[in-house]
Amino acid sequence: MNKNNSFDDLLKRAGKSMGTSPDELQNAAKNGNLGDIFKKMDKKTLSQVEKILKNKDETEKILSSPQAQELLKKLKKNGGSK
Repeated sequence: MNKNNSFDDLLKRAGKSMGTSPDELQNAAKNGNLGDIFKKMDKKTLSQVEKILKNKDETEKILSSPQAQELLKKLKKNGGSK
């Protein structure tokens, strides 16, 4: 699987679990509007995300994963940082 396919797959899976489309998720991340995505989540999913984000070790573990690193590089490459 090439990098674009794995990135697209990652966006599809993340979007599905967050109740949004991959394009909407990518645009929200690029524009710094992830709060809008969080508003669309069901309470159970939002609770899980909040639990992870409040746990520094868990957050660092996720952000250091190859998938997260790929996502961050892709977002930066596409103008994700302001």
